[in-house]
Amino acid sequence: MEESEKIYFMGLKDNEKRDENVRTENLNKTRLFLGYHANQICKKKNIRSQWTHYKDLAQKLQLSD
Repeated sequence: MEESEKIYFMGLKDNEKRDENVRTENLNKTRLFLGYHANQICKKKNIRSQWTHYKDLAQKLQLSD
C-alpha cells in the first residue's frame, strides 16, 4: 500500500516510548490533513500520526497541549 493512499487518520503513537523521532514526512502529512496546530503539537511532543486507507478505521483527532 502506497503511503499516499493512506488518507484516513487512525491515531497517534508516542515516539518517546519507542526511543524514536517523528519523521519530517509524517509531520508534513499531519500538517496537510490535520492542520498547523496538530503539526506543532506532534513536533513538540515527538508524536507521530498514523494513517490508513480503510475509511471504517478512521478516528477523530483528540490532542491536548
